[in-house]
Amino acid sequence: MIGLAERIVAEEQGAVLGWLLEGAARLAQAGGLPETDNHRRLIDYWRAANNSALQFVLDREYVAHTPDHSMPAQEVFAAYRRWASDVGLKPLGRNAFYEALADAGRHGIAIADDRNGVKTVRGVSLLRGLQ
Repeated sequence: MIGLAERIVAEEQGAVLGWLLEGAARLAQAGGLPETDNHRRLIDYWRAANNSALQFVLDREYVAHTPDHSMPAQEVFAAYRRWASDVGLKPLGRNAFYEALADAGRHGIAIADDRNGVKTVRGVSLLRGLQ
């Protein structure tokens, strides 16, 4: 005797496969799954929780976001090391810190080489005696 689950699979398998393919096509056409505000907030939280450089530049007690301001990346890195000590985190090395700052781009913060080849960070000012 065939159970209900087996009967549904036998009779509806084609319809379920068609439904799955239609859904996949709609997702591909839309460019992927839609993002909600809550989803973006959770992704931002996860990224910051796993990136101490991002935590640093998002810490409003230590860093202000100033879109038109640039400063030497070495100064920002030195401030980050002091901040990490203050908050009890092991700091990243210099190169890892610079790479991790790439995640801050969506917050208006960028790291780049200036005309003289000196790394600078744009979009932040240091607060609380970190200068």
